[in-house]
Amino acid sequence: MEKDKEFGIPERAAFWAAIVSGMAAHAFGLVNILHNYDNILQQPKGFGAGVTSGRWLLTVLGEFCQNTLDLGYNMPVPKGLAFLLMIAISSALIVRTLGIHKKCGAVLTGCVMATFPTVCATMVFRFTAPYYGVSLLLAVVAVWILDRPKWGLLASSFCIACSMGIYQAYVPFSIGLFVLILMRQALQEDRNLRQLICRGLRSCVCLLLGLILYFVFLKITLTAYNAELDPYQGIDSMGKLAVSQLPGLVRKAWLSAALFSVRDYCTLASTPILKALWTLLIGVTLVLSLALVVMRKKNVWNVIFFSLMGILFPLAVNFIVVMAPDGIVYTIMVYSFVLVAVAPLMLLELLPAQKKKAFFTRFIAVIAALIVFYNGYYTNLNYTSLYYANRQVENYFSGLFTQMRMTDGYTPEKTWVFSGKYHSGSQIL
Repeated sequence: MEKDKEFGIPERAAFWAAIVSGMAAHAFGLVNILHNYDNILQQPKGFGAGVTSGRWLLTVLGEFCQNTLDLGYNMPVPKGLAFLLMIAISSALIVRTLGIHKKCGAVLTGCVMATFPTVCATMVFRFTAPYYGVSLLLAVVAVWILDRPKWGLLASSFCIACSMGIYQAYVPFSIGLFVLILMRQALQEDRNLRQLICRGLRSCVCLLLGLILYFVFLKITLTAYNAELDPYQGIDSMGKLAVSQLPGLVRKAWLSAALFSVRDYCTLASTPILKALWTLLIGVTLVLSLALVVMRKKNVWNVIFFSLMGILFPLAVNFIVVMAPDGIVYTIMVYSFVLVAVAPLMLLELLPAQKKKAFFTRFIAVIAALIVFYNGYYTNLNYTSLYYANRQVENYFSGLFTQMRMTDGYTPEKTWVFSGKYHSGSQIL
């Protein structure tokens, strides 16, 4: 009971930090009708591509919410707030799972989770945002309950399968959390190499079993709906990765993740100041990791295991590249990169109480807070840009239709015909 009481404060801090910072950063998107190419098609109702894109649970949940609960209308405030609520709950569970006890670390975890670029990218597809929030929550819950006795492994695998059934791109979030837990245990807890390896294998078994359950449920749902997988983004070839492709995909995933702060991977570091801030945060995380290894004086096998997990971490958060070898990875698919900012907050908890801890804490807190600020700032910039893009389209077609109606011989009964091709950038669609 004392442990639960102790963890209650940081969990609540993370939850409310995510709610407050999320509403501040996304207020413009919450109270304005902002359409994009997909969102405008989901009017007045819709939940997006479901079982044909391998998202079997998205179809089940979407149809239940629309047909039974009458909650399928595409409205910004309810959809946006529901998504932020899922993020806030996930932030609280992450704080608990990673052992982040300090209120400062918990608050920053909630803030960075709510303002990460992926959240804005998801919000502009608001028709499906709440369902994606459930997928994120399931991915976090899967890690949180894995160590429960008796039923933990099966329940965790089931959560993985359900998370993938809504949106496959959140599985790297679970993988990244599994790796962070192993890193923490290698330094903090009194565990030998054998115990660490067993914990790692248990995580791998959970992921593998979750993948198997996902394909079983997908097959059942495809049969029930008499549907087939769509070839878009290589969905129809999921699980058919050739062994010869694996080394190249692993290399691509690791490098793009390790260098995301200098190459602006998926627009996560789209400006010079964000590049500098992310690079600084990664640099201080590496220094902090080295300091912990020296201070903790762990045996050599624990140090090797910790280092190996650190090397695997970029691959873990960017595992979507391996999962979708024929697809294009974009911002909405890389929410797991937020764990790059959470990692140093977890490591700070392992530092002994001394002056070095105060220095690292202040330095990391300042960098993380600046990342939160600029992510929120550019989120509003993106919403504003989309707002004016919507107005430009409306004004253009309003003028065009006015000219058509003024044409000699026009009557309301005449049929409208649109022919030819239209351009988007350098591509003809």
